Amino acid sequence: MKRTTLAASIAAAFCSQAFAATYQLTELPSMEGVKHTYVADANESGFAIGQTRGVFNLPIDLSYIDYEDSSLTSFYDQVKREYELIDKTITFTLDDIKNNNAVATNADAHSFMMRYLTAQGSNGEIQKLVDGFAITFNGQQVQEQVLFDTASSDYDGLTRSVSNFLNSVAEDGTIAGWGSAPFAKTTFTNSDGDQLTQFETPWFSRGIIIKPSGEKVTLDPKEATLGGYTKAMDVVHLDDGSYLVAGQSSVSISKNGQELYDDQCKGESQSIAVCRWTRQRSETFYNANAFLWKLDANFNLIEATDLGLGLTPFDDEDNAFVSGGLAVNKNGIVAGFSPIRTPRTNDNEKSGQIVAGYFKDGSFTAAPKVNDDFESGKAVDINENNVLIGNQFRRIEGNGTSTVGFYVDINNNVEADIGGFFLGSDVAVESINNSGYIVGQAEVDKNTSNRRREAFIYKMGDEKITNINNLLPCKDPATGENFKYTVAEANKITDGNIIYGIATKTVEKRNTKGEVVTDVDGKIEYESIAVPVVLTPIAGELETCLAPEVEQYERKSASWGWLSLLMLPLVHIRRKMKA
Repeated sequence: MKRTTLAASIAAAFCSQAFAATYQLTELPSMEGVKHTYVADANESGFAIGQTRGVFNLPIDLSYIDYEDSSLTSFYDQVKREYELIDKTITFTLDDIKNNNAVATNADAHSFMMRYLTAQGSNGEIQKLVDGFAITFNGQQVQEQVLFDTASSDYDGLTRSVSNFLNSVAEDGTIAGWGSAPFAKTTFTNSDGDQLTQFETPWFSRGIIIKPSGEKVTLDPKEATLGGYTKAMDVVHLDDGSYLVAGQSSVSISKNGQELYDDQCKGESQSIAVCRWTRQRSETFYNANAFLWKLDANFNLIEATDLGLGLTPFDDEDNAFVSGGLAVNKNGIVAGFSPIRTPRTNDNEKSGQIVAGYFKDGSFTAAPKVNDDFESGKAVDINENNVLIGNQFRRIEGNGTSTVGFYVDINNNVEADIGGFFLGSDVAVESINNSGYIVGQAEVDKNTSNRRREAFIYKMGDEKITNINNLLPCKDPATGENFKYTVAEANKITDGNIIYGIATKTVEKRNTKGEVVTDVDGKIEYESIAVPVVLTPIAGELETCLAPEVEQYERKSASWGWLSLLMLPLVHIRRKMKA
């Protein structure tokens, strides 16, 4: 392919003049009862999907807790020392939690137990809670979209033990996503005769299609032994009324996965179901391939196509092989990833190397190529002109490694890199529209250990990316005060160049029960939260509100101390670097 290398950094002269349009930012509604709200994808009609994080007042089941267990007592001692380091007195004891219902009445106790449950996430004898759920946006309405969760038998409401991800929405409002099955509390008698409380789930993941009517269609795995799994990552509505869905399915159990299961899951120290779940948490259990499902206009399955791998495993390769489809266009080309053999992964190296590329006409093509070789990466989106985008890990001389964006024009045999705001700036491209505009986010702090990210827009063929925050006003038009948003992620760009993304703003800090937090002196504390935003192009002139230094990338309006994006639980929901 012809190859073009874009500028790795942006000169100061480009920072405010790189893009002709300006944008108006509108905050989408945030979900009540959570800290962070995200938007992941949207269609041309403005119907959007997303995710929450930091659900307040999650229900904690204390009925089975052993308050003398060393993991709990040592964790309490650790937290007590943390309090002492900030001259704060801990306000609860384990006895208060056990006998005085402190989790319901004391926010510190609730936060402590939430931290403990999280730390014990791989322990099958501890309750499973997930502090986020899937949502849909329709105008100024936002609501939860339940996938597989059910009512709890131990407390009011849903179990809140499931993962839920909505990844793509088609033009008619059809949604593709995936979720896990809820955990159930059970009793198990081990080989010593001891009765144990355990939490079991029948399977790890199922892809799901949600019709515009709200009805759900589950995508079954090719290999369902011991549960199996599927994921639906993208959906397109074809002109004849049918649908294409790209994703992933288990196709077999790996040799190593089966051997470990047979050796460890004998129902002695833990139930077979808990042991199975423990083994399946690793990507080494199932062999999984990229899949393309076709559904008719009534959502009946027409065909499920196993897209395979970019290599043929050797007979002595016992580890799992995994490929995945992350996006599909109306032409049936699937963007994603697969292991391949490269000059660095010769016949003596197992499992190959995961690289970006596309599935077309029954085979996988790795792209883009770098110095006659292929780097690790994944393709995350593809438009109707057969241009795919993705991200690759690159070795940068004198700068270690970083993630570089790219696009590949399949029709015209062209590849190009999309560099960041400076040499070594990690880039994550997310979405491309049919006019060749690409959005994503890149690191903006050059000389810090925790580099913040800000959203960018880029046009195919340009020599630079543009920070979207530079296309926004310096002052809030309504109040005249400094603009309170910093756009951290751009996850979707429509054909009308409308951008959906995630911004941060400063608000009063809230604890895990949703109560406002104060410091030891009684003063209200503040924090940065993630909010969903839509940016609409408008007529107007760009404002200059940058510091004069060449490498100063912060807006003057961002003078408040907001957290690094690495410290916020921002999630790349639609086109993640992991399937």
